[in-house]
Amino acid sequence: MAEVLGNGDLLHVILLRLGFPTCLVRAAAVCRRWLRLASDPAFVRRFRKLHPPHLLGFYLVTYCDRPFPRFVPLPQHPELAAVIHRGSFGLGQEVVSDCSSGHLVLSLNSGFAVRRPLQPGRGTIALPKLLPPAVQGSDSVYSRDVFLTVGDGGSMSYTAVTLMCSGLRLKVHISKLQGEAWCDGRSFDLIELPQRRARWNKLGLIACGKLYMFGHLADPSWPPGVSVHVDVVGDNAKFVFLRIHSEVFYMCMCTRTVKKVYDLTQDYRQTWYLFGVHPFMMVCAPTFPVLKHVHDQED
Repeated sequence: MAEVLGNGDLLHVILLRLGFPTCLVRAAAVCRRWLRLASDPAFVRRFRKLHPPHLLGFYLVTYCDRPFPRFVPLPQHPELAAVIHRGSFGLGQEVVSDCSSGHLVLSLNSGFAVRRPLQPGRGTIALPKLLPPAVQGSDSVYSRDVFLTVGDGGSMSYTAVTLMCSGLRLKVHISKLQGEAWCDGRSFDLIELPQRRARWNKLGLIACGKLYMFGHLADPSWPPGVSVHVDVVGDNAKFVFLRIHSEVFYMCMCTRTVKKVYDLTQDYRQTWYLFGVHPFMMVCAPTFPVLKHVHDQED
């Protein structure tokens, strides 16, 4: 056994085959040699490539006078269920603007902030104040959100998107966070919207047991002619969250299966309605202990 685990190449292959980043962190605690191998940036990049992010659940936003976000976990392997148990997913009156790579971008009364539910000790970090873009004529701000992009190396970039309306005309203003301030941004030309835009926005159509947006993936129990609201599509289109009236469905594009994951009527009165779905992913970003000594000790 010692000869096997002492073989650097073989140990490298074994550690790459560990199923979860939490398992990799525990393996790294065996000895300094294992820690150096597991925490090597090149190894971590290979590990992340072999182990895509895990969908732990989703933030569901319900609405009754104001938004109420709540986290809905999905059935998990015991290893991931323990990760969810150790996290802090509860929210108060915050509005979820974006959810990306284990980070929440929250809209508060004072502005936007970032929180990591899997690392509650880091608290909530406020983003620099975002000033509204200049409004011209009859334009009015329709919505504003901040979106987060996390690079392979852990670098984070924030993009603010503001929609401004004037009747049926729409203008989009985009600004990026650079250092400690938002850049002036730029506005796109006005877009003429169709008269009945509310009826086609993010909708699919069920007919003859088929969902005419994603092919033959509709659940046979869905009645013909029902409107399907496409809430969000996962990275690389691996999954889709759909909303039909008061129910939320999870569609796995790999296995071509559909499963109901939430029913609003079981928790709330009829005066409540669904407002949005934000998938929560756990990325492979293990945090390793720091060596106090850099000597070549193997214990």
